[in-house]
Amino acid sequence: MVEEVLYYLDVSPGKIFLDCTIGGGGHAEAILNKSYPDGMVIGIDRDISAVSFSKQRLSKFGTRVFIFHELFTNMEKILVKMNISKVDGILFDLGVSSHQLEASERGFSFMQDGPLDMRMDNTKGETVAGMINKANIFELERVFKEMGELKQAKAIAKAIVEERKRFPIKTTAQLTKIITKVIKGKRGRIHPATKAFLALRIWVNDELRQLSEGIEKGFSLLNPNGRMVVISFHSLEDRIVKQKFRSFAKNFVTSFKANILTPKPVTPSLVEKKENPRGRSAKLRAITKVKRGDNK
Repeated sequence: MVEEVLYYLDVSPGKIFLDCTIGGGGHAEAILNKSYPDGMVIGIDRDISAVSFSKQRLSKFGTRVFIFHELFTNMEKILVKMNISKVDGILFDLGVSSHQLEASERGFSFMQDGPLDMRMDNTKGETVAGMINKANIFELERVFKEMGELKQAKAIAKAIVEERKRFPIKTTAQLTKIITKVIKGKRGRIHPATKAFLALRIWVNDELRQLSEGIEKGFSLLNPNGRMVVISFHSLEDRIVKQKFRSFAKNFVTSFKANILTPKPVTPSLVEKKENPRGRSAKLRAITKVKRGDNK
């Protein structure tokens, strides 16, 4: 959804943009090209491999791009380091990249066997394997129910606890086998393990809290008439984005509020869905920060 991102961020020369999930650098590259000759992008990613890749890809832009290995909730700290107080546009492109899914050693996908990791930042913190082998049954049920929205949450949690009594659960193949025994067979296009893996990824990376906090901080760091664009890929993320944007639009506390640019989320075109099936569930929402009483 590159063209939609450029449109809703209102990209033009002379502006500073914050890409909070720079990933492979695709959106950042498009922003830098559109904002030539003096637009700037500050990129953040908690995945060290994404930081390395995007630095190499975007090196041709020289001092127009700066990339940091950091949580996007620390965006203010990064801007202070750079002596920048506000930015003109902020992008969050949530979810897992194709590179992460295809790297079996990262453990994000049930389609290939690998260590049960799922950390976005694999340089720190506990893996999914570490967490599910010690969490109690009630915590596991909560994760699958609240973060995976699974009706079989209790049964999956029970199956995990029973299996780990016999063997520690260390690989994606082990976990997939446990889940598919509980949720038998494929349901349409969705593999039985899809929502369970999603729930565990959200859990180990604290994604929902990070997103909520990141959007709040981001709005405070926007210049007047600055814009924020968020692309989400599942209902829990989209719900947070929608609620945050509505709360900014109804803000009675400060002199600034948000105008919602997308009353309904923008979704990929049929052509884009065909070209990039993994992105078919994407929903883009956008706001602009305005002074109270200004409805532009």
